[in-house]
Amino acid sequence: MISLWPNTFAAVSAAPKPPVTVEATADGLALGFASRIARVHQLGVLAPVPPGGPNAQYPARPLIGFTDADLIRDRLLHQITQSR
Repeated sequence: MISLWPNTFAAVSAAPKPPVTVEATADGLALGFASRIARVHQLGVLAPVPPGGPNAQYPARPLIGFTDADLIRDRLLHQITQSR
């Protein structure tokens, strides 16, 4: 039996990883990737298609995010369902 797992694992482990940013405050924690692609898609900006190439206007496509309203809604729903 031939296993591709060791080769696949080695390739994934050796792949370059974007730097992770961590911001901690008394109110919470934020983790993120400092990546050009993430910034361009999150904000929807005019940016080169490949670095140094022709520019294109990217639409804003937020990756993931939680607002205060999301957190309040979740907490209220939790309280309502736990009080029964």
